[in-house]
Amino acid sequence: MADAGLPVVLIVTERFESLGRSILKSKGRGDVPVYVLPSDIETRSEDELRELAAETLPELIELLGSAQLDLPIGEALSD
Repeated sequence: MADAGLPVVLIVTERFESLGRSILKSKGRGDVPVYVLPSDIETRSEDELRELAAETLPELIELLGSAQLDLPIGEALSD
């Protein structure tokens, strides 16, 4: 996707951050931004995940260079 000129962000958990960055670098894509989530997401409740998603979404949009994009967060998270 990055090669096609589309905005890309690698999303990984803390456990896989080093691996993800290494793979990006080996593919010549070390410029791709990396967003690191906590490693404990699999143990979080649905409500905690929704809260994390609501906190994370604006940062991801900014990383993608689409800060003006107005997403209905409540609707997107309720699907």
